[in-house]
Amino acid sequence: MKKVIIIFCSVIILSLCWYLFIKKYDYQISFESDYGPGAVYQEVLDLKTLNSTDSLKTVTLNGWKSFNKITQTAHLKEVDSIELVWDFEALHDSITKITVRTRSTTNKFLQRLSIINPFQKNNYIQELKEDLIAFQKQLYELKGIYTIQQGEDAVTTPGATCACITSTTSIKGKAGAMIANISRLEEFLNKNELKQDGFPMVQVRHWYIPENIITFDFCFPIAENATARAENDVFIRKIESTKAISATFHGNYKLSHRAWFDLYERAKNENLSIIAEPLEVYRGNPMNGGNPIKWQADIYLPLQTD
Repeated sequence: MKKVIIIFCSVIILSLCWYLFIKKYDYQISFESDYGPGAVYQEVLDLKTLNSTDSLKTVTLNGWKSFNKITQTAHLKEVDSIELVWDFEALHDSITKITVRTRSTTNKFLQRLSIINPFQKNNYIQELKEDLIAFQKQLYELKGIYTIQQGEDAVTTPGATCACITSTTSIKGKAGAMIANISRLEEFLNKNELKQDGFPMVQVRHWYIPENIITFDFCFPIAENATARAENDVFIRKIESTKAISATFHGNYKLSHRAWFDLYERAKNENLSIIAEPLEVYRGNPMNGGNPIKWQADIYLPLQTD
């Protein structure tokens, strides 16, 4: 019996020493979201505060591994600075397990003693739990802002002859660049007596995934046999049809790139070779107003072909 007690006490002491002095993180919290890893990754990447109701809880981005991991420094009321490591695991096309590991960057030893003390509630962990619950609720509320529905099989993308303008911007800046160029494209069509012959498109030329930077052509389709001379920033190009996986996006077009990430994750899971040059076709006209959730965009991620 004495030997059993000694072994038990040794295990307890070793476990405490491991947690207090060796274990890398103080605490781990996991929860699920009804979005693919790419969309959730983008939401976390865009975080400026840990809780949207408290602007003092600032978040600083430290590092990332595209669609899989994000490292941040956050500031709470109960502790000046903590490190957060977010991991994203696909459980399904539209369900993601989110794991958040945390450690205090100040008073580490005292914080850990407080966490394992059964007679004391650790305020820093409690505050973090409440903030992550608020973030989980925020993710849930996104369902009222946009939806993504992936197609089951590969499809052929629409081809078109277009008048286009090229822009390079952050992914978040895509919609602003489009808005800035609408009048220029309309002016070009009017000047050359051309009619728009199809839905506006965005054809990405380069997607710099780690930096979230894109170079893209914003295009108005015109008749295939139309003739016009390139003029300063506006040029004529042919967007060729190709095989692609697809998704239907409903919502404000400034968020349509969320579908790219889900398609990217799908391609990785299904071992599909892709070309990271998404195509977006906008079937709604935001200038007409209305509820953005009714605006539709067809999203395509091209597949490599032999």
